Amino acid sequence: TKIMDVIMKFLKLKKLGILGTIIFFSIASFLNNPLFSNASVSQSVLGVAKGGTNANNVESAQKNLGRTDIISFDSTDNQFPSSKAVYDYIDISLDNKFVAVGTGGNIAYSNGGISWQEPTQVGSINWRSAIWGAGKFVVLGGAGNFTYSATGEPGSWSEIGTIGNSFACGSENGTCKLSYINGRFYAGGQVGKIAYSDDGISWNVVNTGQTKSFLSPVTYGNGKYVIAGGTYGYDGIIGYSSDGLTWTNISIPDSNFFAGLAFGNGVFTLLGAAGGVYSSDGVVWNNINITTGQQWRNIIYKDNRFLAVSESSYLTSSSDGINYETPYKVFTQGWWNIIASEKKYILVGIGGYISYAKNSNILDWQTPIKLGNQAWYGIAQQQ
Repeated sequence: TKIMDVIMKFLKLKKLGILGTIIFFSIASFLNNPLFSNASVSQSVLGVAKGGTNANNVESAQKNLGRTDIISFDSTDNQFPSSKAVYDYIDISLDNKFVAVGTGGNIAYSNGGISWQEPTQVGSINWRSAIWGAGKFVVLGGAGNFTYSATGEPGSWSEIGTIGNSFACGSENGTCKLSYINGRFYAGGQVGKIAYSDDGISWNVVNTGQTKSFLSPVTYGNGKYVIAGGTYGYDGIIGYSSDGLTWTNISIPDSNFFAGLAFGNGVFTLLGAAGGVYSSDGVVWNNINITTGQQWRNIIYKDNRFLAVSESSYLTSSSDGINYETPYKVFTQGWWNIIASEKKYILVGIGGYISYAKNSNILDWQTPIKLGNQAWYGIAQQQ
């Protein structure tokens, strides 16, 4: 195979020694396995095999991602990674497909969530949110239009025009978000409107009678559907429903707008521009204990904890959804969204930046890559 030809050429140019040769052929056997037929993963592992001063450090080896000159034949450094380093690197690289969506029609694709292809433009709309469901990626735009793809790869997207009934997401100080719950897609919109779809292609709109925008994703728990939002400078709004179709709205005074909502540990936890609230039934809400002064943009529940991100670069976590840890800063980028896969957490934000941390160490975020200049508002993973 091509990989074996490269290895043989390398062996002729290098005096690797018995141990080095064994390790190199071990890596080659991995790559020839159908499991590693994906080119980006193969190149990444060969990038580890290239060696270097910190070759046994998986994180430093990841800097070789996406390179085509994966083996340098004139190098004088014959170091190889340990078997654990190779295993760890392969483990976090082999993940499902991801898409990131943002301003200017930009959508980016990744097989694994570490190495990303250059963004492609799908229309000219500002894409606000993405979700996986019913065998496809579905993306919501600010004008109330959608696009979808079965793979997320460039050239695979089909655009849907505006869905009518004046449904739009707009340019609020937050991003209207998609969700996929109990076999149905949901999208929050402006002036109290919610859209729903069984296939992500044909949509219906529910008008709740509110004048504020729904910015959070629709979330489900304890037999209730819940969504929230508001308008900058005004009281927040929360909607709840027993069937996801007929909604009741309540106002939360002095709360500003809400953009992040998640359910876990038996409670809904809701964050926004002026703190947050929690509820067990979606109807009665109480203040949570969290540091104020942050523009919280999104929150998820994974591995028995809530994790929230802010536009001012901070993250915070909670085990119960009521009491939150002191926020800590993750570089200087403004983060708009976070997603959790089985192997890693991924952050996307302003200025085209993306970072990730392994599930085993949420504090160890990798130096952000810059993927274009747009703001990444949404990210989704194939399930």
